[in-house]
Amino acid sequence: MLSERTNEHDTVAALDVEADVYVGKPYSVRELLARVKAVIRRRMPQLAGDAVEIGGLLLDPAARLVRAGDREIDLWTTEFRLLHIFMTHAGCTFSRTRLIDEIWGPDAFDEERIVDVHIRRLRQGLAPTGHDLLIETVRGFGYCFRREHQKDGGLEQQPPHEEAGSARRRGTGAQLSAAAIARLQQE
Repeated sequence: MLSERTNEHDTVAALDVEADVYVGKPYSVRELLARVKAVIRRRMPQLAGDAVEIGGLLLDPAARLVRAGDREIDLWTTEFRLLHIFMTHAGCTFSRTRLIDEIWGPDAFDEERIVDVHIRRLRQGLAPTGHDLLIETVRGFGYCFRREHQKDGGLEQQPPHEEAGSARRRGTGAQLSAAAIARLQQE
């Protein structure tokens, strides 16, 4: 929030109504831009353009590069965008509808199974390096990109899953709780 008011009461009131940053006049344009970039990195990491590495898989959106160790992985544009969303939200469970909204936009089309086709292609691209196992199917709902850590030389999933934004089904606007996602996984 940018304001000419600089007293503590106004700053606290703005932060209490969910402003991420409060900048009073006079302000430095460089500082303002730095604060905006920091908020974008924190709130929407997929827009920041920073390289992301998970489980030995590196994604650099600025160079449009995916690499596992010294091996470069060639992906189509849609699969690259899916991987970018997954890696910047590792551990979050995405519904097919949410992925359609993120990749193609909310007014694109209603065929949710197209996501399955692109997930299959993404898994095929990652399979030679074993990173296809990072993409987990949440039966009856969507997909999750696992966060992993080393334990006794092996890879182990790091729970719990978090919801990704408004994990909604088209037309209902329903939110799924972590418990509901766990129940879906057990079915």
